[in-house]
Amino acid sequence: AEARRSINSLTRALTLGWSVIQGMSVAFYLKRALFDWNPLLAFEIVIWLTTGAMIVLWLSEIITEYGLGNGASLLIYTNIVSSLPGFFKQLVRDTGDTAPLSSWLLSAFVLFIALYGIV
Repeated sequence: AEARRSINSLTRALTLGWSVIQGMSVAFYLKRALFDWNPLLAFEIVIWLTTGAMIVLWLSEIITEYGLGNGASLLIYTNIVSSLPGFFKQLVRDTGDTAPLSSWLLSAFVLFIALYGIV
């Protein structure tokens, strides 16, 4: 139990540090795209992105704690599966009637596997 708490504490500290680094990277990358960029805006961007990362970490710990599975993996899986309808919409829009039957069968198989993974 003590080792588990130590690992969780280390995970939180590393997540916090890494999210601050990534937030700073995004803030300085946006310097070229934003017309009214200033250090206060960069600070706000870092705070918002870091807060989001810590909320996701907290949600994944809650999911794991309640025994619903590995929280981080479940959140990643949910994000991937939620993008599938947009993928299929784009597939239909781009190919229309020109897509071969094998593409449709492969797409249906991928959808089936993704939905089967939920259950």
